[in-house]
Amino acid sequence: MKHVYAKRESACLGGVRDQIERLFDKLPEAEKGILAKVDNEEDIEKHLLLVRELVMKPEFSSTENAFSPIKYYGFYFMPAFKNDERVRKKYQKLLIQTTFEFWFLGHVKTKQLCCEFIGRWARDKHCDLKGDDEFVSECVANVIRIVNEATPEEIANLKLGDVLFKYYLVRDVLIPAWNAKHAVAVADLLMATIRKCNEQFSEAAVELSKNSRVLKWKDMPQKMVEYYNLFLSIDPNQLGTTGWARSNTVDCFSQLMDTIRKINPLMKLIYEPMGRLLLKALNEPEHEYWGRCANCCFTDLDIMQLSPILKEFLKSANQVIQRDDYVEKLFVQRTVSYGTTAMVNKLCAKNAMGEYAAEFKAILDTLINLDILDERANLNPYGELLQSLLNIGQTTKEKAVFEMVLPATLKCLTMDEDRIRQAAATVFTCAVMNFKDEMAPHLAVLLDSYLEHMHMGWGHMISTLYPDNPEVVHGKLDAIFDMLNTDDSYRPMDIIVILTPVAKLHPEMISESQWDQLLNRLDNQSEQMMLLNLLSSAGDKLPGYFLPRVDQFLQLLDAVPMSIYAITNILATLGFIAEMAVGKHIVDNLYKRVATVEQMNRYHVVNVIYRVGTKHRPLLEEKKAMFERYLEDPQLCDLCKGALDIIAGRTAAELDERVHKQGDEIGALDQRTTKTEKNVTALDDKSKKLSANVKELKTDVAAVKTELRELAERVAQMEFKLSDVDKQMMSMAPSWVPAVSEKLAKRDWRLLAERLGYTQGDVDVLQGGPRALLTHWMCCQPPASAAELLRQQLDELAWTVERDMVIRPTIIPDPEPKQEKPTVFLSYQWAHQPQVKMLWQHLLAAGYHCWMDVGQMGGGDKLFAKLDDGIRSAKVVVSCVTPLYARSANCTREVNLSISLNKPIIPLLLEQMPWPPVGAMGPVMSEYLFVRFFQRDNERTGDERYWPAAKFDELLMQVRYHAPPDRAVAKASYWQWSPSEQAQSKAVTTTKPPAAASGPSSGKVFLSYQWGHQSQVKALRDRLMGLGLTCWMDIFEMGGGDSLYEKIDSGLREAAVVVSCVSEKYAASMNCRREVSLADALKKPIIPMIVDQRCPWPPAGPMSPVLTQLKPIRVGSDVQQHWSTDAPEVRELLTRMSPHFPEFSDRVTSQACVIA
Repeated sequence: MKHVYAKRESACLGGVRDQIERLFDKLPEAEKGILAKVDNEEDIEKHLLLVRELVMKPEFSSTENAFSPIKYYGFYFMPAFKNDERVRKKYQKLLIQTTFEFWFLGHVKTKQLCCEFIGRWARDKHCDLKGDDEFVSECVANVIRIVNEATPEEIANLKLGDVLFKYYLVRDVLIPAWNAKHAVAVADLLMATIRKCNEQFSEAAVELSKNSRVLKWKDMPQKMVEYYNLFLSIDPNQLGTTGWARSNTVDCFSQLMDTIRKINPLMKLIYEPMGRLLLKALNEPEHEYWGRCANCCFTDLDIMQLSPILKEFLKSANQVIQRDDYVEKLFVQRTVSYGTTAMVNKLCAKNAMGEYAAEFKAILDTLINLDILDERANLNPYGELLQSLLNIGQTTKEKAVFEMVLPATLKCLTMDEDRIRQAAATVFTCAVMNFKDEMAPHLAVLLDSYLEHMHMGWGHMISTLYPDNPEVVHGKLDAIFDMLNTDDSYRPMDIIVILTPVAKLHPEMISESQWDQLLNRLDNQSEQMMLLNLLSSAGDKLPGYFLPRVDQFLQLLDAVPMSIYAITNILATLGFIAEMAVGKHIVDNLYKRVATVEQMNRYHVVNVIYRVGTKHRPLLEEKKAMFERYLEDPQLCDLCKGALDIIAGRTAAELDERVHKQGDEIGALDQRTTKTEKNVTALDDKSKKLSANVKELKTDVAAVKTELRELAERVAQMEFKLSDVDKQMMSMAPSWVPAVSEKLAKRDWRLLAERLGYTQGDVDVLQGGPRALLTHWMCCQPPASAAELLRQQLDELAWTVERDMVIRPTIIPDPEPKQEKPTVFLSYQWAHQPQVKMLWQHLLAAGYHCWMDVGQMGGGDKLFAKLDDGIRSAKVVVSCVTPLYARSANCTREVNLSISLNKPIIPLLLEQMPWPPVGAMGPVMSEYLFVRFFQRDNERTGDERYWPAAKFDELLMQVRYHAPPDRAVAKASYWQWSPSEQAQSKAVTTTKPPAAASGPSSGKVFLSYQWGHQSQVKALRDRLMGLGLTCWMDIFEMGGGDSLYEKIDSGLREAAVVVSCVSEKYAASMNCRREVSLADALKKPIIPMIVDQRCPWPPAGPMSPVLTQLKPIRVGSDVQQHWSTDAPEVRELLTRMSPHFPEFSDRVTSQACVIA
């Protein structure tokens, strides 16, 4: 072989080529790897350089003969190193450099051969470039050069995208060697592939863009902006006709936007180019590329950051809407829809819509004049956009904006399309409170639309507008009364709401037959309360209509106790104007009810008797005993005194005489007061002097209090730090300290302390006894002499202690005993060590080895190393949370390490305190549910335990979820352990349907509620479970240590329907808002159920947009009673739920029929 090398060096170029070819022609195929047998590395390198030098010379590479040695170089020489790791690592750089140089020779066949052997040595994993960062950057630069210089024919014929990226060079060689130092180079390579606008390279760009390990855009913001602007510089015409290059390019842009959204500082840098992109999408709708990119921008977009282009955006949107091909441009439609919707929501929320109202009005005027339906009678893009923009009138609070969109909204009320008409109706339902004066002139149009289409919830709106324009309603009273006869149970109640202000302000406009129609409906239970309020407001104006129905009103007292105020007001009016016989009939009936009526309603009953008695005094005298009996009642005393004064004949003249006598007494009192004032003036002078002195004292006292407060804070901080220092000192003491301490405890160890130089005050500070003394001595003295001095003092005292415990040098570490890794890590603050020790004992009795620093750390142990080992080996971490724990730096470190290691955490609340805890631990703990581990008065166990029994069961169940108990250490009482009933109700999922139910459920009923109505919702859950439905309710699904938001998210995603129990507190609750928002985002069916009669509909706040268009179920104040008496509300709820549970549909429907 050496002879061959020498001959090559002296031969001419042609001879070298011939020798190379002859050499490999003579070798059998199996011996082509002969170079692997050469031991002299210098010969191998010499051969490599020789071949490389010859091939790179122009006169050599200008002929076809150049390709044979290149092929030899790639196919024979390189694979020869496959099994020689030592040679391969030394010369792989030379091989790769030569490969790139061969490529840049420029011949097509040379490039083809390079592609072949690049694939061979890359596929066979011949190269490992990890650690050679400079050379990796050089390789990336060469790949960029190849990409930039490649022609479309080369890319297609050589399959360059596959060779460089998909299979070989980049994927198998460069990517494994990339690190953060190559971020800029990789970004340049990514941009080069995208700039090429080629299908193969764009596919490679998609894979490169996903390499988040290297491409950390937050560390190179300027390069990110350059990358973002690259997408705006692309010519869509160059992306080809197949669509793959365009799709891949858009995928890269989408990947970039997903990354930028997570980093707020980056988002601020791209708003300017993003604005240009959105305008391109509208101004060049013929290019789908711009629309696709624009659609990637709207998620979590702060539209206000684009304020410089918003007006131009809206004008361009109006122009593109008027194009004949708008319906065919899907991505342009999305750009217009997403952009305008985002602007409506943000601008209305900030009351900034006024600046853009003219542009929005122009779009609305365009849309209402276009055909909004497709050939299938569904909303086309024009109709969907119109429906979305109607939200402006619903959400805006600006008068000028509402007036501008009002004409278009009124026109939408007259359209034949139900969804547009309903959207316009919702606008007026929500806007009546803010724009009553603007809507009043249009009451005639609104009322006609209501009578024709019966818009849900418009009764309140029309009754609100009635006082400003009553003639409109008066002219339609006959039509309004005709609607009382509808079969829909909700419509009559809506009509009664409209008629209530008419009865109060203009009862004469209602005819006698219409009054009879209202009175005849008093038998309808669902309308009784509203009808009685209506009749009460008109009772004193038209009593003649009501006198024949006195007995009916008396019966309603028992049937409708919630309307007792309205009923008693009617009866008092009738009794006052009627003959004495009618008055006596009313008084006698009410007198029988005084003793049995509820305390809160008794005043209304007695008041009727009093008011009727003022007209018919004999009736008052008959009931004198009753008034005397209730004189002591604080609610009725004034009423009873007035009645007794009338019965006793105490007139106004007698009262006047008493007033004159009291006036004389007041005059005498005034004279005495004058004398007193003089004395007070003298005292006032003295008090001013004293006041000045007191102010000075208060100033001094305030300063002292401030100093004391600061001193107390410093003392608390010192105590806290001392506890941590004590903990660390105990961990650094030698291992023999505990054993020696036990022996010294039997003697007068204070004598030893005195001989070691400790004063009595020092001994008092060392509260830990002999162990604290030895720990302090060994930590504060030089390690080499501390043990020897201690031994000498013990010898002088003639105390016998094992010598090897004392004289072992502390600098030699004790052998670490082998211990079984505990399952549970107990994290606590040392002030609560006795309580945690008790918990440790009970957990051990239940079969769980626990890590606790006092039992797991010996002398010389490194505190943080041991804590780290304990947390890493534990299956679950139990955090014993107290105010001191929340402020402890070491405890915070333990919690942070547990979360970083993805360890389950179960917080135990040892003391009553706010949750989440105040301080650095607050954000970390806020996601977890805690187990209340302190006793209340009704939970005392009568022994040393400080926790409720049920809470320990709950803790065991949560621990068992992550780790099984060790029966070898568990006590017999825990072998067949099962949780208590109370703990089961908290920790075991009880949403499993009863045995009577057959077949699997297709989903759950998610019960969303505010905790103030927990008992009522539990009753609803029991009723639904009785029907075989599976229910999700938080108190039955979550326990200590569970993630609140993760559980709610899982429950909503598994739910088939969401029942939203709406109340005022529910609407104000942040968690309830999140549940409704997530349910709406997941497209879950929502059934709102109003459980608080005071709650308006729709509820105020962020829930309103989601719930407004839904039909609510109203129930009485006693929801629990409703679910047990089969009220109509149950029937309606079951009927609306049945379509979402096909397997239970028949059973639910039959149950609804039984209730009906």
